[in-house]
Amino acid sequence: MPDPIRYAILDHASEDSPIWELAWSLNQIVGGRTVELHPRLPVKDVQPHLLDLLRERHVEVYPLEDPSGPSLSLEDALVVASDEANWDAATAKTRYGVVLTESGEREYRAEYEAARRG
Repeated sequence: MPDPIRYAILDHASEDSPIWELAWSLNQIVGGRTVELHPRLPVKDVQPHLLDLLRERHVEVYPLEDPSGPSLSLEDALVVASDEANWDAATAKTRYGVVLTESGEREYRAEYEAARRG
């Protein structure tokens, strides 16, 4: 069984999400109905999982103002992810996005398959 928070972060990052959206619920329209794929989560629950995924090199952080530019170094990404101000679009001085790496794409697929098997 996959870790639901880890899976939710990978799912959000597969869409190049802003860091604050990692704690938001994720919904999908299925057969004309809205289905909640991942519930809204407290930042304090999501943050440690994001830090782990960064350390494992499954995700990277980049400034949203320059999406084609380089991602942050691991050290800088850990600082950004640890700062609660960055988890709120209204308080963030610089807005950051989170994207999957190649290993993150493989991890996401594995988590997806595990979730499907239940």
